[in-house]
Amino acid sequence: MISLLQYMKYTTLENSNITVKDARILDLDRFVREVKQSEEWEAVEMNIFETGVERGKELGIEEGSLRTLVKYVELSMKNFHMDLPEACKGLEISVEEYEKAKQQIAQWEEEAQARQEEVDEDDDDNYDYD
Repeated sequence: MISLLQYMKYTTLENSNITVKDARILDLDRFVREVKQSEEWEAVEMNIFETGVERGKELGIEEGSLRTLVKYVELSMKNFHMDLPEACKGLEISVEEYEKAKQQIAQWEEEAQARQEEVDEDDDDNYDYD
């Protein structure tokens, strides 16, 4: 009984006050280690998930900003009959910033299309036509 109480006090078999390591204590130790590992893994998974969510937010904000920039430049050119340099000057950005934003948006769209094609292929592979 004393060994069990000592184990419960520190939840480790390394405690020198545990004088008897019977099957019940060994089973309890195995169970405790499994729970601790599970909790550690859950913490790691949650950290990875939270990091992914934060990165997703950052990318969403960046994408939204670039899409808005491109939209305003193009609306300025259309509605005010301006050329690209005039529209960019009016919005206080450079033509290079506009072109870089446009290229980044095109890249994101290509990547999204490629991911969608992969999903579609996976769906086709997993579909039973019989």
